Amino acid sequence: MRPRIALLALIIALLGFAWHSGAFRTFSDVDQVRALLDSWGPWAYVFFLGSFTLLQPLGIPAFFWVLPAAILWPFWVAFPLSLAGALGAASVGFLFARYLARVWVAARLPDRLRRVDDRLETHGLRAVILVRLVFLLSPPTHWLFGLSRVSYGAFALGTVLGSIPNLALVTYFGENALRWIDQNSTLTWMAFAAIVAGVLVVRRVLLARLKSKAG
Repeated sequence: MRPRIALLALIIALLGFAWHSGAFRTFSDVDQVRALLDSWGPWAYVFFLGSFTLLQPLGIPAFFWVLPAAILWPFWVAFPLSLAGALGAASVGFLFARYLARVWVAARLPDRLRRVDDRLETHGLRAVILVRLVFLLSPPTHWLFGLSRVSYGAFALGTVLGSIPNLALVTYFGENALRWIDQNSTLTWMAFAAIVAGVLVVRRVLLARLKSKAG
């Protein structure tokens, strides 16, 4: 715990210093950020894909890359970038679990994901698609498939197919959704509560089906 607390304290200190020094002022205006990324040229895409691929498996939600991409770039740029970043991040977690840290990962997998492993070998592609639709790009799902007997080809294809609907929705409606939220704060909370309730219900139903199939 001590190294984690020290790392958290260091991150907070660096963020505080950056805020005090005005480093975040450039990022408070979307047009300024777009101009900055345009000045980087292709390196902006390299930075996006590299950070997405390497940092998301550590537990940072993919939303922190997908939504900014939707705001800063047109759909035909943001969506392929987000999909490529999602596949890259999932692949890093998969390969990490399969070849580098099987014991460490196995001790940290949630029980509800362990139950899915029984059917992965014979229904690998379908299982990957279903898990992506339910759990999105949660890092433990990368580890689960890395520890299983699912081939990397089935994992990669299932990740792409299962991630397309969610990434497309966020990329296409992300910026408009933020504007709507800014203009309709009360309706936002009501809609958010309804969406969360719906997601929980759907997730519960899918988990129940997974458990019944595993049984």
